[in-house]
Amino acid sequence: MNLTLATKDLSIPQYVCGTFGALFRLLSPDLVSSDYEASSQNRQAIQTLEEARDAVQALHVGQGIIITGSVDGHVRTYDLRMGELRTDFIGHPVTAVVPSQDNQTYLATSLDSHVRLMDATTGKMLNDFTGHSISSYRCRACFGHGEASVVAGDENGMVWAWDLLDAQPLAPNPPPKVHDKVITWTEHHPTEDGELITASADGTVKVWRHPTAE
Repeated sequence: MNLTLATKDLSIPQYVCGTFGALFRLLSPDLVSSDYEASSQNRQAIQTLEEARDAVQALHVGQGIIITGSVDGHVRTYDLRMGELRTDFIGHPVTAVVPSQDNQTYLATSLDSHVRLMDATTGKMLNDFTGHSISSYRCRACFGHGEASVVAGDENGMVWAWDLLDAQPLAPNPPPKVHDKVITWTEHHPTEDGELITASADGTVKVWRHPTAE
């Protein structure tokens, strides 16, 4: 996956939040995810999810679902409409959870230098992506264009990409170092092929474009 730097800027993320209808959701380091009513003057949480036994590092808010990833090694999916909780045991601290567009699968990034593709219904691991280095810091993997690939930055400042079906690294393998410090966030453009953004602890955010996408 050959990419060229398009632009760069400064950004240091501080916290994670999500929205659902008239609610907004805050993720705190004390193991809980809390819901607040946006239109209310009352600052008391109307719902608190307390199942995690260690820090919650990942939060996804979708239509009728909340997905959390925790240092306790579990991914928890809350079905708000059915009032149900499904728990998948990853076995290692989970730093990021990214569902597919149809919510049938999700990517779980964990501190054992693995990104796992999981079946969202059964909790079965469908594929395992390795080669990168993530053991100490919160890093986020994501789906590539058309969900045909998986992309992740690592603690060595490299951006890795794998084929979704066979889990083989895409060229170049290994990839070059593109950040001076750990890449904490990777996000592919939702519609454009060959464009993604990386954010790093080196204080920079970089936008990348594949040469053929120009």
